[in-house]
Parts: sequence; structure tokens; C-alpha cells
Amino acid sequence: MLSGHGRLKGQQVVAIDISMKELDDAPAGFLKIVMDASDLKFPKNRFHTVTAFFSRMFMRPANP
Repeated sequence: MLSGHGRLKGQQVVAIDISMKELDDAPAGFLKIVMDASDLKFPKNRFHTVTAFFSRMFMRPANP
């Protein structure tokens, strides 16, 4: 799930996952949102830094 980023940035972290179970299993201390990463609903320029863990292996080859 979340590596050191959650611990380093604490409440600045916004975690998304399509599965609430995955978010429930993640450590506490940051915002968790159920959302499809292929259809993000955040305002433009909302984040200064973005990381993605284990995302590529779940994307279809036609939609990287």
C-alpha cells in the first residue's frame, strides 16, 4: 500500500483506490478516497507531487 510517503508527508497525502477495502487496510493519518485512477476527479494543478504505486500492472495495455 503506501510506503514511506504517508509517513513523510502525513496529512498532505491523498490516497486513492478503486477498492475501499484496500484503503481500509492502509495506515491512518491521511485522506482516503475511493476513485478510479483512470478517471481522476481532482481540480487541475491541485497537487505539487504525485506518485503511483502498483498502478501500471492494473492498467489495460490500450490505456496506459
